[in-house]
Amino acid sequence: MFGLDKSEFFEALHSEFEEAKSKRTSSAVVVCRFLRDGNVERARLALSRCFEPADQKFHELLTRMGELLAREQTTNEQEQAQ
Repeated sequence: MFGLDKSEFFEALHSEFEEAKSKRTSSAVVVCRFLRDGNVERARLALSRCFEPADQKFHELLTRMGELLAREQTTNEQEQAQ
């Protein structure tokens, strides 16, 4: 179905997801530190350059994982029905 071993494919996707999650968290911490220090301009800059792209990537991967898991479940159900 995936052209690769499914477990390897899902493992690679999960690894990419965890990396995106980590970048998003790190970016959020940077934004919060700037805000805590009263540096709103730097917080705004970090938000637009770091957090928003990392957050978008995180959500894209989350959606992709959900779609693939749903497709896999449908395939398994169809195979069991046969």
